[in-house]
Amino acid sequence: MIASYRWENTHKKRYYCLILAQDLFGDWVITKVWGGINKASGRIVHLPCPSYEIAHSTIEKIARTREKRGYILCR
Repeated sequence: MIASYRWENTHKKRYYCLILAQDLFGDWVITKVWGGINKASGRIVHLPCPSYEIAHSTIEKIARTREKRGYILCR
């Protein structure tokens, strides 16, 4: 794992996580995890990226979207 980010929206009781890592073949993958705080339900999506630079810019775009929707970066 290279980087991990977590946002929370306490008003809606939701969370959103991103994990940037390389898979076994050395390809970059963003893992997106989201759901309700203190709930067992949620979703996981793996987003393959052709390069680290593209993965980094994708994370920045997602971060802007999360913040516009009222999420606060926790770590």
